[in-house]
Amino acid sequence: MINDLSDAILEIEAANSLPDEQYPIPAIGSAWPTFREDSRFESAVVAVSDHVQVAYEMAASVALGAMATACQGLVDVEYPNGHRVPTSLMLLVAARSGERKTALEGCFFGPIRELQDEKTIELKQRQRDYQRELKNWQDKQKVLRKRMLKAFEDDQATLTFEQRLAHHDKEKPAPPTDYRLIYENTTPSALTYALHANIPNACLLSSEAGSLFTGKAFEDLYLFNALWSGSSISVDRRTSESFILNDARLTASLMIQPEIIQRFLDKRGDDAHGSGFLARFLFVYPTPMVGHRTELPNELADADIQPFQERLRELLIESIENLDQQKSRRALTFSAGAKLLWKKMYRRIEQETRPDQIYYHAEGHASKLMDNISRMAGVLHTFEGYEGEIGTKTLAYAYRLGRHYSRHYLDYIAGEPEIVTLGNRLVQDIRKLSNYSHGVYQFVISDITQKTHPKLRRKDKMKAALTLLKRLGHLQEKTHSKQLTFKDTVFGPQEPELKNGEVYYLEELPLFDEQYPEKGKHLIQTGYRSKSTFDEDFR
Repeated sequence: MINDLSDAILEIEAANSLPDEQYPIPAIGSAWPTFREDSRFESAVVAVSDHVQVAYEMAASVALGAMATACQGLVDVEYPNGHRVPTSLMLLVAARSGERKTALEGCFFGPIRELQDEKTIELKQRQRDYQRELKNWQDKQKVLRKRMLKAFEDDQATLTFEQRLAHHDKEKPAPPTDYRLIYENTTPSALTYALHANIPNACLLSSEAGSLFTGKAFEDLYLFNALWSGSSISVDRRTSESFILNDARLTASLMIQPEIIQRFLDKRGDDAHGSGFLARFLFVYPTPMVGHRTELPNELADADIQPFQERLRELLIESIENLDQQKSRRALTFSAGAKLLWKKMYRRIEQETRPDQIYYHAEGHASKLMDNISRMAGVLHTFEGYEGEIGTKTLAYAYRLGRHYSRHYLDYIAGEPEIVTLGNRLVQDIRKLSNYSHGVYQFVISDITQKTHPKLRRKDKMKAALTLLKRLGHLQEKTHSKQLTFKDTVFGPQEPELKNGEVYYLEELPLFDEQYPEKGKHLIQTGYRSKSTFDEDFR
């Protein structure tokens, strides 16, 4: 008891001593955080990424998908305020052909497929038994009905036969349960019915998810939002039985080629962002390995992957047994120190949704970030078999991991904020339509508005773009004059209110740290990038 109390005090002190600055949004290309070296998760991820020769973050994402599939039927996570969320995850890896997506999936999802195959063989036998039992039941029902009708025709009492039929109805054999765990190519209606008719825990899995994004699978984005949240879903049907899907759990572990997800964003981006569908995903665009593999892959040692695979099977079997016995999921709580740390992280993310902060143009994503971080912490805690409450170390790792996924979301999925688009366009127009002399451009607003893009002709849009250029230090307004002066470099000597690349990045302007290397810190890594960088990173 004394040791437990001492550990709790130390954990609280550790949580209080962690400054917010320890958790900045990381740079694209920076090293991903690693978990405990002796953990099942870390050992498997390192070994598999080395064996398959893929980026660490790609292997970690697929591993988390398999782990969430195994854990989601057993545990939920409880926030410090008592709010409870599932441990299901939605993960999306964007990688080109040749990145060995199928081989990677096989390493982590192999045990799940094997268990499903075993259950399918059992199901076939149980279906044969069921058909035989059903036939016997139907034969007995026919005899009872025939006797009851004969008694009715002879004007005899039928109450006894009615009672026997009612009792017989209760003995009708139930069809065997299909313990299907993986769905690969489906539709919203087929998926919801399968989760209702089979078991309510599953994974939407694909190493080539292009058909899911271009086909009918994601026609109903709100359905997947509800499944991610664990909400009840009412399905009304005209030609078949209506039903309510309660308390189902669905993890999505998808891999897709970057150009396909880009086409999806071009076609349905507004709907996918507006509905909150994309905000629920953990995205990663891993470092491409095609053309950079110089050695033969190392052998995958059983000692590295077997503990992971055995744990997957163990948790899935326990999950199935809980369903059969109608046991409820456990609620995982955070330790005292982890609760303090959780609240600090939550406040940090909330503050970053303010104007000029990193999530100002991605509030939907930010609102789901602590949810995803909590889920990952719960999955890691359960999968590793840690006792008691989720501790600060597990939560801190999940947070760092979540921030890396967040960086990839902002750069590749969130899209360029309108203010950045307008700012870049205004810079182009200033250069084209203004008077240039001695390194500066002189103009009045009316010179620009006559020939600029229709959006910039609106006073509010033009004002916002001009204000951004002023705050970035590239635009000055002469006192008592309508004339404005623009420079490709920052006006000095004071530092500008905003530094290009820190919060916003206008690719038409040089980065602040390129102009002042001694003051900059590669600020582009924390700024909103323009759309064109998506393709550049995968050329």
